[in-house]
Amino acid sequence: MCDVPRFLYAQGKHGWIWRLMIHHPTGCDVLARSARYYPDEAACRASSHHLTELRPDRIHALQSDDGTWGWRGYDPGGEVAFVSPTTFPTARHCQLEIVRLRAVVENGMIDRLYRGHQ
Repeated sequence: MCDVPRFLYAQGKHGWIWRLMIHHPTGCDVLARSARYYPDEAACRASSHHLTELRPDRIHALQSDDGTWGWRGYDPGGEVAFVSPTTFPTARHCQLEIVRLRAVVENGMIDRLYRGHQ
């Protein structure tokens, strides 16, 4: 597999956020992002660990009022921990992106990335 996942941690006006990106020969795609801002980099990095705990019952597709779709991932306590990086035109497209994220997580790539950032 030539796609390489990476976390991007960035400080913005409202605090720290993370994004999970897949780099490939023609560019990169964002697979997931933090659901909120964090007060510091350490808290932001710790929150990305929820991806290693991804279970099918903790990620749900949702349709917005404008008809587009997105998904939310929940931590073990039931709080929204990460979300889709964008909206999708159809439920099928949204589900395919969830499958793509799960494939990266189930392959163990996220766990290896997280251990490398501690």
